Amino acid sequence: MVWCSPGAPVWTARIGVNMPSKRQAAKGVVADRGDAISHHRRTLAVIRQFRVIVQVVRQHYTSVERSAGISGAQLSAMNHIASEPGVTVSGLATQLGLHQSTVSNLTARLDSQGYVRRRRIKGDRRVVELALTADGQKMLRTAPKPASGVLNQALENMSDEALLELHCQLEKVIELLVVKNPTAATRPISEA
Repeated sequence: MVWCSPGAPVWTARIGVNMPSKRQAAKGVVADRGDAISHHRRTLAVIRQFRVIVQVVRQHYTSVERSAGISGAQLSAMNHIASEPGVTVSGLATQLGLHQSTVSNLTARLDSQGYVRRRRIKGDRRVVELALTADGQKMLRTAPKPASGVLNQALENMSDEALLELHCQLEKVIELLVVKNPTAATRPISEA
């Protein structure tokens, strides 16, 4: 049995954890299996993986903010609006997995910047449809890629099986957290 997939030891070695070589992993060698030191090493390896993910996401959002002058969440929203002109604020909130009030505030900022046009429906003034303006389309073309965000793109590229396994394992981590923030799941990462 190996700790991760055969490709994992190469990555974990690059982030400073002593793991079996590819040849050892293929033979079923496990890094210091079973003792407290190996558990600590695996814990550190996972923490380093989280750090890599967080740093890459931060770098992308910083790049977006510096070059485009908008947040990563705003860019992601613009990307979704471009793919579905006329989407409602409620529909966009569902697509982005964010709270409707968060998306309403986000699109109001994009409207004030001239990137998005918000139009109320005549039959129901509560419903707001969204579309990119010409400036918004230009911004989306020139902004750093991927417009949906690096983490979203990476997760979209995973197989359903791998995504489900990651979801289940992260759910366990969230359950074990001492401090919980129930609203965190409905706020953009770029604005956390």
